[in-house]
Amino acid sequence: MKRTNLTRFLCVLTSISMVLLMSSCVKKSLSTSLSKMAPADIETEAINMQDSISVNGVSICSSISADFPKDGCFLAVNSIQEWISEMLDGTYSGKVSDGKKMLNFYVQDKVNFCKQFLQDAPAGMAFDYDVKISKEYETETFVTYQCLQETYLGGAHGSHYTAAQTFRKLDGRRMDWNIFRSNRMDDVRELVSRTIQKSFFNMDDKEFQELKEGFMNGYFPLPQTMPVFLEKGVLFQYQEYEIAPYAAGAPSCVIPYSVLDTLFSNTGKALLSSEAIAASIGR
Repeated sequence: MKRTNLTRFLCVLTSISMVLLMSSCVKKSLSTSLSKMAPADIETEAINMQDSISVNGVSICSSISADFPKDGCFLAVNSIQEWISEMLDGTYSGKVSDGKKMLNFYVQDKVNFCKQFLQDAPAGMAFDYDVKISKEYETETFVTYQCLQETYLGGAHGSHYTAAQTFRKLDGRRMDWNIFRSNRMDDVRELVSRTIQKSFFNMDDKEFQELKEGFMNGYFPLPQTMPVFLEKGVLFQYQEYEIAPYAAGAPSCVIPYSVLDTLFSNTGKALLSSEAIAASIGR
């Protein structure tokens, strides 16, 4: 009986060992495949949609142009298409893969929105809505898109909005503050603060402190929009009024990858594998 039990035990142990070995081989094979996988580049189609009307001397013009993604890794292409729709209000319910139909929907939607102001608008008034969506930078691991919106609906001046997004090409994941280590965000914020102070505002410490006290309640925040990867480094983009008066515009800065290297999370580092970026970091 004891010999039979021992034999069964050895058989079970052998089976478990074989399963673990096979699992390890599968994991290694998957890891190797992923490390060698280079998702296809995002192929785009230039789409330009616009419409304008004039009623009693008041004009409305709406236009949208986009480097619309058409081919590449399906997950990444679909994620970018959804992001474009969201940047344009996110109310389109058709197929996001139909770029012309989507953009035309938003062009007409904005024209219809502006019509409500026609009755009270003086002759010669012009309402404008202009959006440019472009593929800004792409490597074998990620692609970065940018959306620029300019709107004038009356008043002393128009409004401008700039947003960008980096997508992981392998699965379309939208990158955000997760590219940085969570326990180093204060260091990221301090670095952005110093860079913005010098490269954008060109202020000394006293002047910048006065700006923070008068417009930021003494605390310098990270931007509301996500940081994105560009050729020279990471872009940090603020909007009008976010940290400064309208006259200052939309503050931004690009910090080189080499300066940020120790602050990146493994998620962020995994995307920085292109030869050009790796060389700038010194890897």
